[in-house]
Amino acid sequence: MKTRSLIGIGALALAGIVGSACGGGDGDMDGSGGADGTGGNDGTGGNDGSGGNDGSGGGNTGGGNTGGGNTGGSGGTTGGTDQGGGAGEGGMGGMGGGENCEYELPNIVVAPRSDSPAGWDNDDFDDAELTEACPNLLVDVTWPHEDDWEPAVPPDDAVGDPAEANGEMTKLTLDVINTENLDFTGKQLNFSVRLVGDVRGSGATFGGYDIVVGITDADFTEVATPFNDYELYAADDSVDVTLVVPDDVSGFDPADVYKTFVRIVSKYYEPGGTHEYETAQFEISEFSVTDAP
Repeated sequence: MKTRSLIGIGALALAGIVGSACGGGDGDMDGSGGADGTGGNDGTGGNDGSGGNDGSGGGNTGGGNTGGGNTGGSGGTTGGTDQGGGAGEGGMGGMGGGENCEYELPNIVVAPRSDSPAGWDNDDFDDAELTEACPNLLVDVTWPHEDDWEPAVPPDDAVGDPAEANGEMTKLTLDVINTENLDFTGKQLNFSVRLVGDVRGSGATFGGYDIVVGITDADFTEVATPFNDYELYAADDSVDVTLVVPDDVSGFDPADVYKTFVRIVSKYYEPGGTHEYETAQFEISEFSVTDAP
């Protein structure tokens, strides 16, 4: 395994945009429109075919996020089921309107933990769930409390590296793989995140999170924002990060990029602090690449 070199630089930001629409799509046809039902023979004392409730279209699903149910037009008798099926006697409806949400974040994935003896992956973990909340992405993290953790660097023959957020810094990495083979020369990364919720034990006296944004080339050389430059301490804290991708760092090739990433690192203060990390929720609203100024 190659050892990654980490080169901190002063500015920061984030990764490539892969836009995907979420919210209401074309969906199934709502139970409206079409010829009005004539329910019974008109003029013979029967009820006109405009009776019944208007058909309400089914909830349309797009881009992984559920859009609101689109209301169908004024069909004849009651429209179909919540799945947007055919209306009753009123016939098939037209296409629903509904609100659309443009999900413009790229394909963000949780980097799997690596229990090798290499220094770059010490104290990493991957216990996080990603949920699209269009137009944002929620990251729910459960901080690690693993058996047999060691506060010191493990020996060269160590098989694993358990993590303990209450006894050391631990880190979660979110990746955007450069599947489009984009050239990042002359580009900058842009990243915005908010700490939505932070659950700690009742005895906690210290705690917080560092946000590190970076880029890794095909030889696993990294450049990243400086540690401790972007910090979150309490719910509703947020940071906006910009990283101008360098083209003058020895060993780093911006034209041959493997991935962009963000690392969320739990702070650890020693001695004197009590850390009781449990869970945290982060909301990512931007993770993009644009032309550098």
